[in-house]
Amino acid sequence: MKNSEKLIADLISLRKETPLVDLTNPEVFSTNLHFVFQVIRFTEAILNKACYGSIGELFYYFERKKEEEANHAEWLRRDMKFIDQCPMTRDRFPEAMEMVGAQLYHLAVGDVVATLGYMAVLECFPMPIHIVGQLEQVHGVELLRTLRYHAEHDIDHGKDVLDMIDKYYTPAIYDNAMASQKCLNRFVLAHLVP
Repeated sequence: MKNSEKLIADLISLRKETPLVDLTNPEVFSTNLHFVFQVIRFTEAILNKACYGSIGELFYYFERKKEEEANHAEWLRRDMKFIDQCPMTRDRFPEAMEMVGAQLYHLAVGDVVATLGYMAVLECFPMPIHIVGQLEQVHGVELLRTLRYHAEHDIDHGKDVLDMIDKYYTPAIYDNAMASQKCLNRFVLAHLVP
């Protein structure tokens, strides 16, 4: 079994520890979007630091990822205007701060490859496109433009990150992925489950 296969299997098990949430509920969906915004607004900064701390193929991978992820937080902010929500005025979620802060810590101490575990959590489980379609019927197409883009493109992005995990595997990648997923689980349980 490849390291990436074990990682994904363990992430799937961990994800099953939280119940499914009702994203058709406007408050639940809005809260989820705010969390996503609080995480992805730091993606470019994380990838910039990852580029700075890497060389060779890993550098080019992070550089390409940085280009792929450019402006996605702005896209989501634009989408959220359709529900008159400004993501900058919402209270910060401690789970988002912990997830992002952990990446900045790994990068500050020179553990660049650990970032791949975080990226696996964010990119290997895109929302199924049929769910996006159902949510568009409930909340409107404008509100889901960024989510639709990720549902359509993160399948390839997830494969890319898993390939890099297999090439550069260290236990830090696994540990960071598990820690990131646990943050997501805590967010779901604390803020999305009634």
